[in-house]
Amino acid sequence: MDRWDDFLDPGDRLMWTGQPATGLRITPCGIVTSLGDLFLLGFALITRPFVADFHPGRPARNEASIRFATEVQVDSDGDKTHTRTGFDLIPDGDAVMRMIRQIQTGDIGAGTA
Repeated sequence: MDRWDDFLDPGDRLMWTGQPATGLRITPCGIVTSLGDLFLLGFALITRPFVADFHPGRPARNEASIRFATEVQVDSDGDKTHTRTGFDLIPDGDAVMRMIRQIQTGDIGAGTA
């Protein structure tokens, strides 16, 4: 009995056995593909997905802040400045945040006011 009989169906025939070539193989196509992959990796690391943060404000006034991003800028002395993009202390901030989440998930028809 052949050692492959347990793995093959009746009538199947084994065409090849062996192992792939070992070692590093560099081809022009592989170099171009790798450069494209590095570009995409850099793009993914530089850009960030759209993320909204919710910061409760004064509950008595039903206010909250919604931040979309924080940009860090470094001046010539190396000092960092953080600039927040978003809305500060807006009325009905929790309802606005729910609507943003519904838009992100594609469920914009449910529960909008």
